Amino acid sequence: MPNSNIYNLFQLIKSMNASEKRHFKLYAGRLSSNKNVLFLKLFDLIDKTPQIDDLIPSIKKLKLSNQQLTNLKRSLYEQILKSLRLVTSNRNDYLQIRNQIDYAHILYDKGLNHQTLQLLEKLKNTIDHNLYPHLLNEIIEFVKRIESRHITRSRSQTNKMEDLLTLSDGITDSMQQEQYLLNLSLKMQGLYIETGFARHEKDKLLYKAFFDSSITQERQATTMYSIIYWHQCHVWYNYATMDFDQCYRHALLWVSALENQKTIRDIDLYLKGLHYTLTSLYHTRKPELYHETFKSLQKFRNEYIDTYNSRNKMLDLIYFYNAQLNYYIIQNKYTRLNATVHAIEEELNIYDNKIDVHRSHILFYKIAVAYSYTGQYEKSLDYLNRILSDNPLHLRKQLKPYTKLLSTLCHYRLNNFQYVSNQIESLRTEYSSTEQSNKTTDLIFQYLKKGTKAMNFGIDDDTRKAIDRLQKLKDTSYQRVSFLYYDYLDWFVSVLGNTTVERVRVVG
Repeated sequence: MPNSNIYNLFQLIKSMNASEKRHFKLYAGRLSSNKNVLFLKLFDLIDKTPQIDDLIPSIKKLKLSNQQLTNLKRSLYEQILKSLRLVTSNRNDYLQIRNQIDYAHILYDKGLNHQTLQLLEKLKNTIDHNLYPHLLNEIIEFVKRIESRHITRSRSQTNKMEDLLTLSDGITDSMQQEQYLLNLSLKMQGLYIETGFARHEKDKLLYKAFFDSSITQERQATTMYSIIYWHQCHVWYNYATMDFDQCYRHALLWVSALENQKTIRDIDLYLKGLHYTLTSLYHTRKPELYHETFKSLQKFRNEYIDTYNSRNKMLDLIYFYNAQLNYYIIQNKYTRLNATVHAIEEELNIYDNKIDVHRSHILFYKIAVAYSYTGQYEKSLDYLNRILSDNPLHLRKQLKPYTKLLSTLCHYRLNNFQYVSNQIESLRTEYSSTEQSNKTTDLIFQYLKKGTKAMNFGIDDDTRKAIDRLQKLKDTSYQRVSFLYYDYLDWFVSVLGNTTVERVRVVG
């Protein structure tokens, strides 16, 4: 649908690369009209304006009425989309098939029924049934509609109609199965976003009751996408309940379902599957297997990155760099950390306003964790403050308290004891209001309260007691939640030895 909103138009033009802009100007140049000249002027104006706030005064110079400007924006938006469709269809299988189906409709409207059926038959035989079941279903339904309304002589071919109906029934069943499993995956995802990791038995029972009532053997997957969605449901369930061994198992099978194809065509889904495979290995602390899996991601990236579209590149920014930061942490090797952070900043600037804020927050938090482990507390605080200074509505309730806690721990290591003392009650309230409090966080608050009063002098015995207590809590089912965000045990050991978490792990 054409869009007259200037912000949407601005975003669309800024998303175009040099080749796409050049093609649009050539495409628009073929349309000879005064309107064409005007929307090319508007295109150039938006293209050359770096910030949208600077655009309004420049547009006023065009001296157009509000109605003329609205029509012009709508027309420009529509022509850009038509141009992009032309330039991208050659490398987009979906658009190529979609175009052929549209051509079939044109032939059918012309009364060329046999030509229409020939084109649809060719499409039916060449389309990838795994990747495009919905398009295949549309083709089959179109053929059935023609056969039901016209004399086509198709029944003169043995079993042609019977085979078509059998295929139609199979596709319908597959699509219903995929739809059910995809809906279930989205419901599991929504439940996790609302609830977070299982913090106690009540949360776990909530997840289990929902999952067990929805996943049945009768719904066992058969097609590629239904197999992936089936495993995706299990990934969400096991991730939310912190069974990361099972999460890894199902994420690996999800990835394998795509690797079993001749060519990996669904890059988004493959990257997401690898993300959960690596995340599960990170949480189970398996550095050797993480190293091998990360190498697989790097190999895939090197092989396919030239074929990535903008959407793929944005997912790559999130998943690859998250995996790389986790790699530094799990391997305890930070020599490339600054270079990676610089690369992340550059790419975030490229995709400014396109990436969901929460995803940026996750990267910032992970950067802050890595810097804090190396003792670069000021740098860690820089990234934590970028999270906390954002719109509160953008902050997930699970991330906000842990961001504040890490910020407080960094200030403690910088000897900002008065600041830490002032934050303790606020932190308690934050954790309580978001229902994130547990024995681990309570222990940390108690320690900080005593440590700030003593200005971190003469409390070695308290630190040792905290370490002993945390060692037990870390292996307790529902206390593990806190340790998914930060290694508080190694932090206490680093405080005791007046060193960094990085050095603690080297010695350990």
